[in-house]
Amino acid sequence: MHSTRRRLLFAAGAAGATAAAGLAAAPGAAAADPAAPPVDWFNVKQYGALGDGNTDDWNAITAAIAACPPGGVVYFPAGQYVVGKTVAVPGHITLAGTLGSRWWGYLPKNASGGPVPPVFIKPKWGAFTGSTLIRLDGNGARLRNLVLSSARTTDNGTNGGTVDGLTAKGQIKAVRLDNVGIFNFHGYAVHTDSTADGFPGGWEVSHVSLEANKFGGWRSENSGGAAFAFADSMLDSCEAAANGGDGWSFAGIGATGFTGVRATWNDGNGFHVTGKCGTVGFTECQTDRNRLNGWLVESPQNDPTHSPAPHVITLTGCQASRDGRNDNANPGGYAGFRITAPAGGTPALPVALTGCATHVSGDDAPGGLLAPDYGVYADRALRVLLTGCVLTGTVASVRDDAGAVVDTGTTMHNRTTSAGVSYNVPSPAITPVGNAPQPADSGFGTWSFDPAAATDLSSRLSSGNVYLVRVETHQPVTVSAVSVLLAGTGSGFGAGNQAGVYDRTGKLLARTAADQASAWSTGVNALCRMPLTGPVTLGPGFHWVALLANGSNPPSFARGSTFPNPGAFLNAGLTPATYRVASLPGSAGSLPASFDPAQNRNDDGTVQMFWVGLS
Repeated sequence: MHSTRRRLLFAAGAAGATAAAGLAAAPGAAAADPAAPPVDWFNVKQYGALGDGNTDDWNAITAAIAACPPGGVVYFPAGQYVVGKTVAVPGHITLAGTLGSRWWGYLPKNASGGPVPPVFIKPKWGAFTGSTLIRLDGNGARLRNLVLSSARTTDNGTNGGTVDGLTAKGQIKAVRLDNVGIFNFHGYAVHTDSTADGFPGGWEVSHVSLEANKFGGWRSENSGGAAFAFADSMLDSCEAAANGGDGWSFAGIGATGFTGVRATWNDGNGFHVTGKCGTVGFTECQTDRNRLNGWLVESPQNDPTHSPAPHVITLTGCQASRDGRNDNANPGGYAGFRITAPAGGTPALPVALTGCATHVSGDDAPGGLLAPDYGVYADRALRVLLTGCVLTGTVASVRDDAGAVVDTGTTMHNRTTSAGVSYNVPSPAITPVGNAPQPADSGFGTWSFDPAAATDLSSRLSSGNVYLVRVETHQPVTVSAVSVLLAGTGSGFGAGNQAGVYDRTGKLLARTAADQASAWSTGVNALCRMPLTGPVTLGPGFHWVALLANGSNPPSFARGSTFPNPGAFLNAGLTPATYRVASLPGSAGSLPASFDPAQNRNDDGTVQMFWVGLS
């Protein structure tokens, strides 16, 4: 039908044109009428739709869509439109209603107090025969000012009972969703997938609300094995809330920006990114009280044969609040920001957090599990950069293990070569605050603490016990020797007196070239420098220095924290895999090639904060 407003505007324009022509023409001259405006708005009620909440309006809606040319609008006046089959939307067609919604509970109420959207489309209860309510079949499709609502309607058993709200498969490009609410579907609210021909992309998604859908809010899959599951898009001012799975989930996403997008109270993660990723940015996005993590990024770095430089996921001004509620049961080890990668493969691509924050609390009402456990939890990660962040967790603000490299307050630099990209180029040196001596001031690459704080109130090593002391490196350093302060000589040595360096995964990087029995027998109260088998470069992060003595009267080394059992407070808030001091009790005859950091001991009373230096 003609839009009344547009018809009046066109008529006014025609009248003005006629008057102007009359002034310029000779008396009696008549201007020709312009062509009638195109029929570009199609009211579904003029095609027989009732919108009464009961009658199947599928035929009428489909007829209106079939009559609508590219660029036209299929218009839904206020009403409740029920359909028994999937509504297919071809390319360059707009479905438009009068009012969308952000939160289901704040819609107008019926006589019994239940929310009723002023205009919505829903599957017919007990008689729906499709797997999705709306299917986008072409580029340039639009939905605006509409609510799609299901009341968890199933598909009458023909497709396993699952009904999604809106789907798009393959190269469906340039879609726009604006002011659309998708509520209470038995499947996903929005479900996209790739095919062998390509993937959906180039979407603009604004003011979209995905709430209370059983499988999750937004899910983009890549079953077609395309370059990405979803890409080249912009999402802003959207929310996924109270869904049965993840709020926003992408099995590979590229060149996409999220601005002001929220994920709250979902039973999975707030945002979940897997598979290959391109450049993805989150700005001023928020999560709150999701059951698992706020953000879960488990995407490995790009295939170096196609792109040697890994893309980076950036999060700017994002906040993760109270995630990891875990059904208010026991803590599950969840984080506001979780970065990892599948075991056995390449590490996760770099992630940069700037001005981000986490918040620990329970439920809205008093009570509930305090969460998250960690502000940031990274493992198997190439680089995680934290700049200007305020991070809190019930266990620790930051947990980094299993090969993760976390840089705090630094800028990552890299060097591109014909062979690829190196992320081991040091960041610019940071000037320490105050006048505290640094390891480099004394020729060391790192040490366990300032030796000025060391004491000779030492405890002798236990024979066969491997002692671990954690050291930190904030930029790559190359070392070739381990040093200790010999406070008391030993005697009665057998074989197996060594020092070594391990990475955070428990892998031995280097050990002393010679047995140290002779060095530990003389030179009391002296620096004992023990050369390694060769130089080793330590990347940013932490490592352990290991000490092992075997003898009837082992030596003693200078140490700090002279209180009994210092591990009780030095390791407070840490997991065994990140202990500052630990031991591997037993009867080791030599340093092991590897150990499991999760088995580090802190409870045998023999751990000590020995002074160790690496140079």
